[in-house]
Amino acid sequence: MIKLYQSDIEKFKEVYKDMSSQFPENEMKTFKKFEQLLKTGSYKLFTAQNSSETSVGYCLLYTGSKSKILWLDYIAVFKEQQSKGYGKQIFNAIKETFQEYTGIYLEVEKPDSSEPNTLRRIKFYETLGAKRIQCKYIYPNDTGGLEMDLFFLPIKGLIPNSIQTKTAILEIFNVLHKDVSNLNEILTKLVI
Repeated sequence: MIKLYQSDIEKFKEVYKDMSSQFPENEMKTFKKFEQLLKTGSYKLFTAQNSSETSVGYCLLYTGSKSKILWLDYIAVFKEQQSKGYGKQIFNAIKETFQEYTGIYLEVEKPDSSEPNTLRRIKFYETLGAKRIQCKYIYPNDTGGLEMDLFFLPIKGLIPNSIQTKTAILEIFNVLHKDVSNLNEILTKLVI
């Protein structure tokens, strides 16, 4: 059984090293940006520990939504702990920890048959019950943005409508990505 523990900036230093090896550079924020976000109180790092209190992974969540919707910014299982079922257990722990929330938005790489991990991740999220939101979504970065799919994993069984999704995206962009130089241009490319 996995348990989540809210962690501090010292633990994040270890996590950031792992993130740098597991996430593409165009999906990463700078360490300084993460530090700023973690100080807000609405952006949180959780480490996941198994029953023997070994750290098996982590997630970074925005929890400050007025509409009680979580935004999963990053989630990963440490490489040496992969293929042991911990990913699903981390999601279950998130849902258990945040029972009062409606659900979780997930930014997911577009499926690419030349990159089997993209297909595997999508199948994994769908197996958990996540649904693809019908919209054109662009992850903000300073290189013009990265087109991704947006999924929603219900906690209370409800899928947000397009107005709720647009409201959530605008809130997230103004919190997580407000320093992206071309943010307004990216916003004009979204189709929700």
